[in-house]
Order: sequence, then structure tokens, then C-alpha cells
Amino acid sequence: QRPSQSFSMAALLELLDSPARAVVWQNSAPHRDAEEKAVVIPFVTAGEGVCPQPRSEPRADALAANPGRTGMAIDGVVGLVEFPLGWKLVVITAMTKVGEYFGDSVYSINEVKAVPIENASPAGGRAKSEEARKAEAVLLNELTQIMTTGMYTSNRGDILLRASEIGHRKPRTRDQFIFNRNMLHGALWETDSPVARLCMQGYFGAARIEIQALPCPVTLVSRRCRHRSGTRFRRRGIDAQGQVANMVETEQLVDVVGVLASFVQIRGSIPLFWTQRPEWSDYRPPPVLHRNALASRAALARHMALLAAEYGGVLCANLVRQRGSEWTVGGEYERHVAGLDNGVRVVSFDVHHHCGHRDFDQLFSLVAAASAQMAAFGFYARGLQGETTRSQTGVVRTNCIDCLDRTNLAQSYFARAHLLQLLQSLDRITAPGQLNHAMLLPLLGLWAENGDMISRQYSGTRALKRVPTRPTPRVFSALTDGHTSLKRFFRNTFADHDTQTCLDLLTGETDETQRDPEEENPDMRAAQGAQMAAEMAQLVRNGGVEESDDEEEEKPLDPATPAPAPA
Repeated sequence: QRPSQSFSMAALLELLDSPARAVVWQNSAPHRDAEEKAVVIPFVTAGEGVCPQPRSEPRADALAANPGRTGMAIDGVVGLVEFPLGWKLVVITAMTKVGEYFGDSVYSINEVKAVPIENASPAGGRAKSEEARKAEAVLLNELTQIMTTGMYTSNRGDILLRASEIGHRKPRTRDQFIFNRNMLHGALWETDSPVARLCMQGYFGAARIEIQALPCPVTLVSRRCRHRSGTRFRRRGIDAQGQVANMVETEQLVDVVGVLASFVQIRGSIPLFWTQRPEWSDYRPPPVLHRNALASRAALARHMALLAAEYGGVLCANLVRQRGSEWTVGGEYERHVAGLDNGVRVVSFDVHHHCGHRDFDQLFSLVAAASAQMAAFGFYARGLQGETTRSQTGVVRTNCIDCLDRTNLAQSYFARAHLLQLLQSLDRITAPGQLNHAMLLPLLGLWAENGDMISRQYSGTRALKRVPTRPTPRVFSALTDGHTSLKRFFRNTFADHDTQTCLDLLTGETDETQRDPEEENPDMRAAQGAQMAAEMAQLVRNGGVEESDDEEEEKPLDPATPAPAPA
């Protein structure tokens, strides 16, 4: 249910014409910087409800023009949400400019508030019980944490667009990356009002590297998909529509003397039906496959079709352990991909085996295995006059189990390979050795920050196996990672339930993995059930599973069963 079946701006004003209700209106100057213009919601003195004031004014003047009332200047509206005690208007009350993206000011959201809409009672007229008040207090606290951890907005919304789409596509057409799409009801979405802020969860950072004493601005943008949004152990795998958990698009932009290049990568949970439920007694719960081969392959095919429509070709980099419980899921994934007749292939690389704790440069072997396909995909570039000189025709899709620590590391190495390819194409360097670690430090710092931010959003802690920006003693690194692992365990086991409940409320997403209509056929279910039983029996005959996780320390492999080399 919603406060109104259909909002227009006029209908919204009519609906909320009582002094005890809230109102939304537009700035008089669309797309002006937030420092110059703001929307104001003046409160009645008692603080119960909101008094409408349908006009746009500078902040100070608006507050001074309402004697006897307290007012709140806001930087924009996030949307409408139905909490246990009724509908609330979520507004941005503080944000900081963190940079620009193609001339569009980008802001990090620092503070939000949920303004009650009086007379918009909860569905079913639920009483304001003490239980409901406690539930709402928890949700409001989670709302603050979610909306101020890597949440960004820009005046035009261009932050949602890849470099190749600027000027060719409207931000709202990429609604899979608009975190608050479900909250922008009616007129908040339909009128394209600048008051309604399009919010992107992810990361934005900018720095400058020097290539042969030439300053080159670099920008890193990560856009988290709102579908199957959730926390580490409560959102895994795929749904029947082909959407996966922890799906993130990351774009690296480099400006070399006016030539702008963009390189896009993606990450996402292993696209099969699987779960990994937290247990207080089990530090590393094993991944568990669900459904059957037919259902998984159908969902996987839908997922790959979505990626092909958005990015073109796809190369999958699978970083899971090639033994134990991770391989139960990772190996099944590779078998299903091999059965698809769509040109997608997988490159396998067991990061734990090849890199151990700190020998991350072994990832160059992964880059070498993927180099031919990456060269074929290319990258987007535009010249001094804004003309397109190159296009990216495919994307590398990277995963481990969490799609956090190992994945971010590998993506940073793919990004370095792209930078080398770019500089060589521009004749700025002639040999890989000319691109040394010291020159890359600002860029590596962005990737380290990106890994930490994506990890905080999914697991609640900073990343493990961080992108190295400086030498770190192994003992200190092990102690830090151990502390972070413990924080992850307690948060994922005891605190993530509330976070997941709030995310479901904000995004409108639900679990469990929606059923495929084909599975409603009794005969089909019986056949699939028999196949699943046979597959499980084969799995048992093959030796069962072994526990492992991103935080698990590498153990020596049996000499008789060496880990496969990268494909």
C-alpha cells in the first residue's frame, strides 16, 4: 500500500494540504548547486507533523520567514518509506561535495532524517504499540547507517552513467543502480524533480598520478546494484530473474593529456542458487547449493543474457578455492557456464593457493590468462574534441565467495593492466617496467578505499587482503585481519538481521530466491528432484565438502592433488 495510488505534483499538494502533513516542492532553479538553493520543510512548534510551505527559498530566508516555528533545511528528498508507525519522508540534511563527474557535482551523504507524515497511518491501521516503537527505532538507526555509508548523489544524476553513456542516456534509465528507486513514489519519480535525489550506493574517489612528470587525473566509481541488495550471509547467489547478490559495476577513468579513457569491470555473487547461513557456533558456515541443475542453468542463462545486453561479451574470473566447500559451488558454476552456448568462458585462479597471505603479484598470472580476451574487449576512450575513439565491447566479471577481498584485489590488477594498455597505445610508455609501484600509489589508494567501502556495505567491516599501498609487516597484517575477521563474525551472526530487514524495506526486495514458473509443473518437479538426488549422491561419492572462507588461512595441499594452474 502507498499513501496514494497515483501521485502528480498537484495531487500531492492536494493530498497534503493540512497543516499536519508534509509537502514536497521543486527548486525554482533546477540542477543548481545545493549550497545555493535548498528545499525547506518548516515544522510546527509542537514538532508533531509538518506544516506545508509550497515554495523554494534560500535557506536562511526561509527559516527567518517562519517565526514561531522551527524549520529544517534539506539538501533533497530520498523518498517515502512505510515504517511500523506510519509513512515517513526521508530527507537529506547534510552532504559533502567529494568531486565532479563530467561537470556534475558529486556529494557524499552525511546525514538523513525521516519526517513523519501525519494521518498516513500504517497499513491495516496498526496500533502504535511499544513493540512497533522499538522496531521503528531499530529501523531508523539502520536507515542512518545505510544512507551514510558510501551513499552518493549528484545534481544531474550523471554519476549513474558510464563515461560512454554521458550525453546519450538518461540517468533514470539505469534504475538498477538507483538505490532509492523503490522510495521514489509517484511524482517524486515521474516529474524528474531535482528535489528528488537519485542515490547511488557504492564508492566515488579521485586522485592524480604522474606519468613521466605528466599529471593524470584518475577517478574510480563503483555502483552497487539494488537488486538482491543485502548483507554478506543473508544475500547470496542468484534469483529466478537472473539477479545476483553483491553486484557492483566499477569504472576506472584516466585522463592523459585530454584523452579520457574508461575501463569497466563488474563483480557479483556466484550465479547459482546457494546460501551460507550464519551460525553462532560455526565460524565458517559452508556454502550450500539449492534447487537443481535445470533451475540453476536457467537462472544463470538469464543472468548472462542481462550482462550481454548491458556490456556485450563476458569473461568470468573465478577466484574461489579449487577444493573444499568453496569448490562445491565454484566448480558447479564452471560446469554450468561450460554448458551454455553463449561464448562466455571462465578463467580459474585459486588466490589462496597461488598468493598465500601477501604474494599478490602472483595475480599477474591471472591477468596474463585473461589478457587476450581483455584486449579484444578493449576500453572506451574519447579524444580532445569529445569524439569517441575507442569502445569497450565486453566486461570481466570477477567473483570469489564474498566478492569482496580477493575480488577487489584481482580487479585492481585488471585495472593496472588496462592503464598499461592505455599508456602504451598513447606511446607514453614503451615497457611495463616503466609503470612502477610508486607511480601507481594514488591509484592503488583508490582501489584500497573502494575495497573497504564495498566491504563495509556488504560485511560491515573493512576489507581483508587489502590492495597493498605500502609495505606492512606480516605479523601486524595478520593481527589486523584477525581482528577484522572477528568483527565480521559477530556482526554477520548477531547484527545483520536488522540491517537486512531495513534494506528489504528500503529497496522493496525480498528473499528467498523467487520460484521459476517451470518448477510449478508436478512432472517437472519430480524429474528435477530425481536429478538432484542423483547429483547429491555423486557429490557424496566424490568425498563430501570441506570448510573454507575468505578469512581461512592457507593450508598445504596434498602433493598428489596440486591446484590447477590458471586456464
